[in-house]
Amino acid sequence: IDASSRSIVDVVRHQDLAGLLGGIRLHDDYTYVHSFRVAIYLTLLGLGLGLGRDDLAVLAAGGLVHDIGKAMVPAGILNKPGALTPQEFALVKSHVAHSQAILEATPRVHHGVVTIALQHHEKLDGGGYPRGLKGAEINDLARMGAIADVFSALTDTRPYKHSLSAEESFHIMRDLEGHLDLHLLEQFRDVLLDTEKSE
Repeated sequence: IDASSRSIVDVVRHQDLAGLLGGIRLHDDYTYVHSFRVAIYLTLLGLGLGLGRDDLAVLAAGGLVHDIGKAMVPAGILNKPGALTPQEFALVKSHVAHSQAILEATPRVHHGVVTIALQHHEKLDGGGYPRGLKGAEINDLARMGAIADVFSALTDTRPYKHSLSAEESFHIMRDLEGHLDLHLLEQFRDVLLDTEKSE
């Protein structure tokens, strides 16, 4: 946990990213909190995989800004309790392109951070967005990002859903074989449960 926290603190000290995070906080508090959770989960997974400081920094930064483009999506749509219309869902999906544009225009952002933002909604079976990438076309960083993003979404409390426990979430995620990298998922589960036991 300490190493995870240090990685995230180091990233937040990056002034350009701090400004971006401030913008998303003003726009949608849930996305802001969710982004920190994803950053923590990604960093924990990286630690469990034995990654070094530089790679952990990329994972932490990628988690923090993976949804930064949601600042360009109306908050009322992001927090709508009911089903989205096709037009509303198209607006939500547009956050990926906005994220890419914002990050590529931000100085000193590692390409791995952009990759996490750009690919974390892709699915192994090609059913994701924005590009419909499949299998080996999806970067390992983005595979990790997808796991952290889905786990955070399942365990978050929202106006329209209750939070699930870690084990309930992993049970659901194991059925997402066409979506998630199940090998990385099991590694993430092992790391997270080991962390919980040590607290």
